[in-house]
Amino acid sequence: MKKNLLSAAVKGALGLTAVAIMVPTMPAFAQEDADLVEEVVVTGSRIKRLEVESTSPVTVLDRSDIDLSGNATVADVLQNLSANSFGSFRGTSGQGSGAGTTREVNLRGLGATLVLIDGRRMPGLGYGGGQTQDVSQIPMALVERIEILKDGASAIYGSDAVAGVVNIITKRDVNGLTVTASTSSPTSVDGADSNKIEIAAGTSTDTSSLVFVYEHSTEDSIADTEFVGKLFGTSSYSPVPNVENADGDWIGSAQGDLCGNIASTTPGTFDRCLYAYSDVTWLFPETTKDTIMTKYRLDLSDDLTFNARLTAHKNEGQTRFAPTPVSTNTVSMEADNPLNPFGEEIAISMRAAPLGNRDTYTKRDNIDLVFGIEGGLDILNGMDYSINYQHTLANENVRGTNLIVDATIQQMIDDEEFDVLNVAERNADDYLAYVSEFYALAAHTGTYETVQERDIFDATISGELWSNGDISLSTALGAELEQFSFDQISDITSGLGGVSGGSGGDDVYSTQDRTSAYAEFILALPADVELNAAVRYDEYEQEGDVGLAVIDTSYDKVTSKLGAMWRPMEGLLLRASWSEGFRAPTLNDMFASQSFGFPGAYDYYYCDTLGNAASDTNYCKTDAQHKTLNGGNPNLDPEESESYSLGFVWDVNDDLTIEFNHYNIQYDQRIQAIDAEDILFLDQDGSSSNVTRLANGKVDSIQAGVVNYNGVETTGYDLATTYTLDSAYGVFAFGADLSYISQWDEDDPIRNEVRELVGDFSQPDFRANLSVDWSYNDYFASWHINHIAAQENLFDLAGYEDVGAYTSHNMQVGYNTPWNGKITLGARNIFDEEADFYSPTYYRGYSTSLYDPLGRSLYVRLQQSF
Repeated sequence: MKKNLLSAAVKGALGLTAVAIMVPTMPAFAQEDADLVEEVVVTGSRIKRLEVESTSPVTVLDRSDIDLSGNATVADVLQNLSANSFGSFRGTSGQGSGAGTTREVNLRGLGATLVLIDGRRMPGLGYGGGQTQDVSQIPMALVERIEILKDGASAIYGSDAVAGVVNIITKRDVNGLTVTASTSSPTSVDGADSNKIEIAAGTSTDTSSLVFVYEHSTEDSIADTEFVGKLFGTSSYSPVPNVENADGDWIGSAQGDLCGNIASTTPGTFDRCLYAYSDVTWLFPETTKDTIMTKYRLDLSDDLTFNARLTAHKNEGQTRFAPTPVSTNTVSMEADNPLNPFGEEIAISMRAAPLGNRDTYTKRDNIDLVFGIEGGLDILNGMDYSINYQHTLANENVRGTNLIVDATIQQMIDDEEFDVLNVAERNADDYLAYVSEFYALAAHTGTYETVQERDIFDATISGELWSNGDISLSTALGAELEQFSFDQISDITSGLGGVSGGSGGDDVYSTQDRTSAYAEFILALPADVELNAAVRYDEYEQEGDVGLAVIDTSYDKVTSKLGAMWRPMEGLLLRASWSEGFRAPTLNDMFASQSFGFPGAYDYYYCDTLGNAASDTNYCKTDAQHKTLNGGNPNLDPEESESYSLGFVWDVNDDLTIEFNHYNIQYDQRIQAIDAEDILFLDQDGSSSNVTRLANGKVDSIQAGVVNYNGVETTGYDLATTYTLDSAYGVFAFGADLSYISQWDEDDPIRNEVRELVGDFSQPDFRANLSVDWSYNDYFASWHINHIAAQENLFDLAGYEDVGAYTSHNMQVGYNTPWNGKITLGARNIFDEEADFYSPTYYRGYSTSLYDPLGRSLYVRLQQSF
């Protein structure tokens, strides 16, 4: 359905389509003279409307905006949004269950952002229980535009839409063939070269259209040593084993002249021989990705259309971590063992370096099929309806190589066969050849597989219920039914917790059924006032294995949203909204098998209560590693939120637009793992049943898990402007997008305090994006600036100051050729800005979520249309 619309209204609606990464959409101004504008559904509502603006702030980036920004991937675009306050998760080597090849988005730093593709939930990943959404799986070739809703929207979309919604709109109408090839390479580091080819083809008639899109991309790995180096990336788990006595004191290492003569080893304090694991560890993985999408539309009649979309994605990645430290279970040696040169009971910290590096291979295959009908009904003032079915099947296979079965190592030592401490005093080469035979006997390849299947049926009817010319009432009513199954299978040995170098867990078999109903209303009043209300009901029923038992659980949630906007004068829009939100526990949260890790934590009981802090300084430190067991919790409740936003959009004139938004979000009952630090803090008297201790009082293991833990309150302000200057020297488009966080307070229920975290490391209080874009005839250029504010360093260490502000510059130039092609040359971070090193005790020394460590990268992009 199309209606007449004044050009001034179009101008107001389109004035802020590109403020998020600051590329004003120059083609939008050509639309001002259009006589007909189609009603559209804007992210954050299910009701078709002429207005692009709504009661909630929505930023729209079309493909030309994205290309001008210099960002190579959808993940990069979202990473650099100013509203992506503290950055977002980027997988690195050493992260288990396939997480090392993953990237996410994290609006407002709250960890609850919903990602949609064409308004439908994007398939999730195995390691997140089927809910974690990997935005690196979204190929740029699919993207027509990206819509970012910076407001709560659970009353519209359901679970996860707490901090906002990212909606990826895929290509709809393509005529002809377009091929795009690009390559990118850093200039300051070795590795991380990327190459990509995109193919978009399609045809259309008056009643049908067919679109085919394919993308193939590769990215090379990059080593830790490009950023960390031996000084910081070292460990006591060494190819030259280190030894502790029963009191936890380091008393030496393997015999002979080994330390320093075996690669990556160096003498350390307390008579240890340290191993520089960063010499071989990759920071970012090596990946190959392929995606195919086909979309088909057929008008069956004037009032009935059939739509279908099929997307298939394949992702293969390899991460590399240092050779396996034999650490899951403590390796010990009795005092009377003839291969024990120390004459007392000892614990051995050893690393199976002769086996080679821990290479983990991850393979993901996803198929997403959506089809349905949409049409119109000649009832009331005209109603639109849609009926759709979505089927998703996702498999994830992870294979970890060169792991170690601890029991095999321990048995060979107990049988007095394995001279791991080199009593025979072999030289370095002979020692490595000798121990490699024993490590080979204990070698293990770990496997981890997830299979998830999702079926969703939904139906919506929307339209204008009533109007008298001055007042109108529109609605959208709908329902959804979902069936979801999630299975996790680990190899038996890893599942029993007997393997070092991986993260074992039991098998999980779980299902979830969801029933949802929703209603939305828009009341248009005189004097350009509009009121909006929405309510949604979600009911969940799930079943899963917990040990040997099958547990059934259920819960439901009602969320609502209210909004209002008013145009007091031409060009000025005032708006406000209030909303409730929720995030449902994932099946992984509820039914995760028991897994283990080695987080750093301070042992208050042993160090302070027993008075060993001064005498055992190596153990009594904040990053001392402890074996920690984790698992799911079937009694979890949904997370809850309440938020409001206030703001305005002001089209000052035809060329200048200003948008301001103030928000507050209260996010409670957040599901988190109680970490080792918190458990040990609560165990200051040594009586906790969650802590198993050795005879000397040290930690043997910690039992942790997930609970509805705490709450966060955050308050902030967004300001965005766009200005267009049409001159004799070309069209200049200026943009600024600023985001300031004045409050980010996190409850600590264990210590009964509220922590004010904004401005601390990895939680900057200010981010800004600035841009200048230029076009003249067939030439174009852009300059984009990304700024991240300084942060306070929480570590009181000499030589480590507060983390300084970070500003990077992306520049590009391009030419539209006479043969219907486009050539683009550019540089990301052209001045080679580096993030400040934070602390040797922080993983990788800086925030991989917030900063891109690659420095300057040069790229070329060639496009040809036929």
